[in-house]
Amino acid sequence: MTHKHTLLLDQRVSHELDHGKKLANEGAEHVWNWTSPGGQKRAKRRAHSFVEMGRITQSDAVLEVGCGTGLFTRKVHEATRAKIIAIDISTDLLDLARDANSSPDISYVIEDAMNMKFQDGQFDVVFGSSILHHLDFERSLKEIFRVLKKGGSIAFAEPNMLNPQILIQKNIPFIKKHLGDSPDETAVIRWQLAKLMKKIGFTNVRIIPHDFLHPFTPVFLIPLVDKFGRFLEKIPGIREIAGSVMIVAEKPTNRFAVRGQDSEKHFDAIAQEYDYWKEKNRYYYHSLIQLYRSLIPPKSSVMEIGCGTGTIIAQLDPRDGKGIDISAEMIAIARKKHARSSHIRYEREDISESTQPFQFRYVFLADVLEHVDPVSRFIEILARRTSVKTHVIISVANPIWESVLMIAEKFHMKMPEGPHKRLSIRETETLFVRSGFTILERGYRLLIPKKIPGSDWINARFYKNCLLRKFGFTVYWILRH
Repeated sequence: MTHKHTLLLDQRVSHELDHGKKLANEGAEHVWNWTSPGGQKRAKRRAHSFVEMGRITQSDAVLEVGCGTGLFTRKVHEATRAKIIAIDISTDLLDLARDANSSPDISYVIEDAMNMKFQDGQFDVVFGSSILHHLDFERSLKEIFRVLKKGGSIAFAEPNMLNPQILIQKNIPFIKKHLGDSPDETAVIRWQLAKLMKKIGFTNVRIIPHDFLHPFTPVFLIPLVDKFGRFLEKIPGIREIAGSVMIVAEKPTNRFAVRGQDSEKHFDAIAQEYDYWKEKNRYYYHSLIQLYRSLIPPKSSVMEIGCGTGTIIAQLDPRDGKGIDISAEMIAIARKKHARSSHIRYEREDISESTQPFQFRYVFLADVLEHVDPVSRFIEILARRTSVKTHVIISVANPIWESVLMIAEKFHMKMPEGPHKRLSIRETETLFVRSGFTILERGYRLLIPKKIPGSDWINARFYKNCLLRKFGFTVYWILRH
């Protein structure tokens, strides 16, 4: 670090100490707008998001960065009973936090988040509310990464620079001062921060626009505005101007890990927005449903491996259905979403955990094969558990589209893929045959995976052309053992 950078950090720390003293004197939670009815509603939701997105449990060692008066320390502790070390650089704010809650599970510690004294890998979860934008992003995130255990997660809520009020507040000095901001604080531009976090080493980075409810919303309008705001959070483009962003990420269990447990954590992490991404790319997902409807007759006995939130199998109208997934979060959503579908059950299950043959006429896997590790072992287990009466149908994204998919993900046009590896079609079919499967059919769908003028006409015909069909976005196989 250069001498100039050190001086700037020292100056930032000095400003934050002065700011903390001022907040303590003026009523910090009032200045932060947490005391109004709208503010209280926002705080309750934010605390819930920390617990859910950070996956905080009672057994976790938890660090809160920038606890201030301990508002979110208290709320997270009430929800989880976890042991929390809550840090802040301001002794004045920490005194208020201690006075508000003296639980033996909570330790309030004076600490500079950009230069912490904790051991490497000490915490399971690190969270914080509106704190990173007060700090040097790179230095503080490197420290958070250092003290986080392998496999640990972070959850932060920060102001969104694309929100019009935040944009003005953080960039016009006299307004900034009038509204109680410290001199150095800024706000988050989510794609810039995501790039920095990935560079530091975080995985499964998600920065999600969050919260349109303004703290000064009239009491009688709060339920309506809150509900409408949650709807706006799902609309591309409009969601980008939400007041805050939720920042969620993990420290990999192994910096060179490809799939395995990392996939389970990835899909747990994206479960809440999984259906949003499916809706965003509904043309593709509708084509998958149509494909499986064409291959699996209604009222059949059907099992889906890697069912996610259960959308595809529910659309097949099985007589007896079962959807399994390694993600407990996905299964919980599937059960709630399809509670009235008594003929389909959803279970958290890994096929390697049993040797019993599948008791289904059809077993299918949509976009699953690239997430299992090792693929050869998975296919062997699948073959051993498949009876001679069962048809196995597997579909994947054509590996020749991989570069396009990665670009689309970079520009937030598709679901975060997470840990994965796509094998070539030849490699995949070699593994099928070695495991004892007979390939009854290989087919292709979707030359154009987005809805544009003429795409329906082209997609309905291209796969009949022997030259064009190998460029289809979706590849599927029908197998028998």
